[in-house]
Amino acid sequence: MAAEVEEEEVEMESTDAASGRPIPFQLQLDKPLPFQIKIAEWNPEKDLLAMVTDDSKVVLHRFNWQRLWMISPGKCITSLCWRPDGKVIALGIEDGSILLHDVESVTKALYLNGKLLRSIKSHSVAVIYLNWEEDSHAAMTRTLALERAAKEACKEIVRAMTSSVVREREESQTVDVVLIGGFFILVKEDVDNAFVYEDRTSRFFPPAPRIPRMPGLGAGDAGLMDDYEDTFHEFSTSPGQHFNVLSSGDKDGSICFSIFGIFPIGKINIHQLPIRATLPNRIATLQILNASIQKLALSKNLSQLIVLCFGELVEDFVESKSKSIQRVEHFELQSSSVNRVSSVGLHCFVLKTSIFLDSLEDGHPLILGPCLRDIAIVCRKNELHQVAQQASSIEDLVEVVRASLSVMSKHWSEAMHSFHEKFDPLSSLIVDHGLFSTPQDEFLSVLFGARTSPPLHQFLANTLGEAGLKRVSKAVDCAGKELHSVIHEHLQVMRNQKSFRIGKNEVNMEHPGKSTLTGESSCTNWQPAVEIIGFRIAELRGLSRWRARYRVIGLDEKLIDNATEKAGMLLVQVERFSRILVIVLHLLQNFFNWVLRSIKILMSEPIDQVQSANSELIVVFLKFVLNHDPVGELMDATKTIDVDGEIMERLEELVIFGGYADTKYLERNLLNEFNQMEQCFKEAFLHQFTTVSQKIHCEGLMPLYEFRYSTQFSSPAAPTSIVYYKGNYGSESTNLDNLIDYTCFKVPNESLELTNCIGIMRGFTNAVNPLQKQTHCPEAVLLRVPEAFHCVDLSFYKENQLILLLNEATSTSDSAMRSLIMMVQLDDLCFLPLSREVPEIWAIHCLKASAVDMHLENGKVRYVPDPVSRPLAVSASRGLACVFTSRSHAMVYILDEDEDEDEASGA
Repeated sequence: MAAEVEEEEVEMESTDAASGRPIPFQLQLDKPLPFQIKIAEWNPEKDLLAMVTDDSKVVLHRFNWQRLWMISPGKCITSLCWRPDGKVIALGIEDGSILLHDVESVTKALYLNGKLLRSIKSHSVAVIYLNWEEDSHAAMTRTLALERAAKEACKEIVRAMTSSVVREREESQTVDVVLIGGFFILVKEDVDNAFVYEDRTSRFFPPAPRIPRMPGLGAGDAGLMDDYEDTFHEFSTSPGQHFNVLSSGDKDGSICFSIFGIFPIGKINIHQLPIRATLPNRIATLQILNASIQKLALSKNLSQLIVLCFGELVEDFVESKSKSIQRVEHFELQSSSVNRVSSVGLHCFVLKTSIFLDSLEDGHPLILGPCLRDIAIVCRKNELHQVAQQASSIEDLVEVVRASLSVMSKHWSEAMHSFHEKFDPLSSLIVDHGLFSTPQDEFLSVLFGARTSPPLHQFLANTLGEAGLKRVSKAVDCAGKELHSVIHEHLQVMRNQKSFRIGKNEVNMEHPGKSTLTGESSCTNWQPAVEIIGFRIAELRGLSRWRARYRVIGLDEKLIDNATEKAGMLLVQVERFSRILVIVLHLLQNFFNWVLRSIKILMSEPIDQVQSANSELIVVFLKFVLNHDPVGELMDATKTIDVDGEIMERLEELVIFGGYADTKYLERNLLNEFNQMEQCFKEAFLHQFTTVSQKIHCEGLMPLYEFRYSTQFSSPAAPTSIVYYKGNYGSESTNLDNLIDYTCFKVPNESLELTNCIGIMRGFTNAVNPLQKQTHCPEAVLLRVPEAFHCVDLSFYKENQLILLLNEATSTSDSAMRSLIMMVQLDDLCFLPLSREVPEIWAIHCLKASAVDMHLENGKVRYVPDPVSRPLAVSASRGLACVFTSRSHAMVYILDEDEDEDEASGA
């Protein structure tokens, strides 16, 4: 098979060489595939290609086509994207969940395994598209010339606004503070140095604990859980982790934003998004119905999001010149030249997401004052970064605590099951012998010197026996060690007090022995989770009191205070649980020693090797523990604790001293306290989620093309591509880091009288100066593909370059159908301006008269001997393109090799 592939490659190369033309794109390899591919994406940093098969398996290949791994989530995969650093893959699932898989992890056998890092349920329907973008300013360093130019520009603005300038400069800082008419303007010279935060927890605490393994599972039985433990805190606390946002869109029009891919920070729905538009003689509020997300693209500076979606545009409210409001049922834009048959089609939205921006960006001043407050509050990238670090870590630690409580409950329930399995038969024996006593009565009678009754004698000598008692004692002892291990290693380290008294008896707080859970003693190399939760929520509490910077992103001081108190109460409950556990274990062990002595006495065996028992503690055990489970009740959400009324009164009196306001915590058990703390965290983070969501709004709308002949609207799978390039746009632009957006889409033949067209629009999200708004009209061009071909897929490549994948429309009998890859230079196209206002006709209709014919000889073209199919995977960083053919082959082309040869010949 390999020889046949090589012969095909040689034949193709020789054919191109015989024509005397240089080979545009070199074929690197042609490999057969055992499956059909529906999604393919190149790694942004490495020579790795991730592919999704028709049966929703994910395959990862190297550039040389070496397969690294294949995984099957067991669910239908609808979208895929890479984290900007290329270390994690995000998979959108049909049920609305998003799976994050590690790419770089290595198993003990030294091969990559694509382990599952996190599963997030952000949507309720299929996730159609994913876009993961990193803050561009965190990933690159500015030059000194740009910094100086930005600062000088700000100084000129200051001089124009006032004649008196008060400047305060410190040698250790490069930030100028200028006073202008009662307002302080902070002029930034060194970008990204002011208000840059880091996670300080590692300075004070060792690493957080891992999730404990559930009892009964070996090291290899936990599946992906073993690997999941090792990278549980990787996302938000990694030292090299830059601020990044994962955007996800579903088929019902919902868009979610997640910082680091794991911490949900905002959500909007296109259906409910009001769109203010200026129409002839009126200002209208538009809405889009039945929207289905087609593509998302967050700008490199995280300030804007382009959304392509199919849907029906309707006019909701209309404001006339007399300011009266009326309801319009259907959106019918009237035009003298064009009659709009339908408002269903592809629409381009621009959402303002500048709250993700740095508050001091691009050399612009941060103005602090009531009249210019909006400029200062919309850019809160650093604050979001700090809060997301703490909040996502808290959520991770909450999962550690939840798993720890589950492990503790399982260990203890198994021990108590063994105890009751051995001791419950005594009640049946008492009934069988016709007695009306209870097991407590029988044990107490023996304790106080009475003769052993026949049922108790039979129970001790035959039913239980010495062997059975030792098995129960060992089970309880092992469970106690496991619970102590989980408490000390995962929840809270007990300090200072080593023992306490029950009456006149001293009980040791430290439970000796090693843990079978970890094989280590209670001395650990990590900090218990509950204590770190308390520290991190206290960090958020301090940030919430900086209202000027953190209230705008929804960090509510009252909610955080409430969560802080609940975290403190959980620490108290853990301490309480530890004490009760020690008491119960001590009472059980004392009872077992007494029962063992009783058995040996009945069997006339020596008792000098048996530890003596405390009679007072036996009475306490028989009264409070034998038929009750004080430890289990603390881990049962349905149980409440009875507290004496006098104690409650004393607690209420202590409230006046401050420190806490919750006097009902003694009535709650450990699990109830944990549930309340978790609920408080959810409320605090939900408030931030809601606040940020409200600050994301629509900046612009451009109806691109209509979708005719559709009685029941459905989203067609039309090829689209969006990219941001750096460069100048418009003669008035002075920002050297200006981002220009390019949007490319294939126009369905039903939308125009013309057929086989591709639309390209640029500049729709042109940057806006925060001090003086300067906008430019977007531009567009309509390309007509030659009639002999039709567009299969398209993708932007490097700056001002577009890659097209074309198939022959028909094939002749003497030759097979061919395909081609073509590179189009966007600089060679003549773009025409479009109005930023909502037009009375579709944008494509404005360009129909000026459509440009695309000539194959004007671009770089490489013919492919077989028909090709979607997807087209293009890597701008590596200069590669992967094409999939109808004969189930993958063909990788090097797009930049001919450019390197031209440069070498020119030199």
